Amino acid sequence: MAGKKRIAVPALPPPAAALRRSGALCPVRADESCAEQIAWMIGVSFAAQAKELGLDRQSCPDYVAFETAADVRRDLAGGTRAYLFYLDGVPVATVRLHIGPDGRTGSIDRLAVLPQYRGRDLGARCVYFAEGALRALGAKKVRLSIVASFAKLESFYHRLGYATKEDKTYPGLPFTVRYLQKKLPR
Repeated sequence: MAGKKRIAVPALPPPAAALRRSGALCPVRADESCAEQIAWMIGVSFAAQAKELGLDRQSCPDYVAFETAADVRRDLAGGTRAYLFYLDGVPVATVRLHIGPDGRTGSIDRLAVLPQYRGRDLGARCVYFAEGALRALGAKKVRLSIVASFAKLESFYHRLGYATKEDKTYPGLPFTVRYLQKKLPR
């Protein structure tokens, strides 16, 4: 990778709650002290997608795989909530969520499960947690986005009840962004 060299970030000590429940996926709300770890997890989790799309930090610095700790801190300072998910005391996933200006639409962003923990239904469990957290904040529906050409990822979200809503293109992103949405049960 040209530019900045990505280094392994040691895991923060897990909260006591994450150690008590063996085999359980334990969400813990993250703060600014977790920004380096979250950025590292996202980079590792999205590296294969970036490679598949032929992207690098220089050609597409806004792609999720190239997020920095400063980006994470900026989102947290703007009111976005971030969570780390622990499995047997080990951080294995992260997600961010926020409520839109209408107060009724929640967004799930930056869902990332470390590659070695995929295939265990952790992504779906993270989505269900995020939906519950957004519902508790007053959301009536949830919106998320993916790269439109990632059919397998779209199928994953369809299985979780999301419907494809629209496609958009943005300057600086050499792919189409697909938006999916789900109405939350009461």
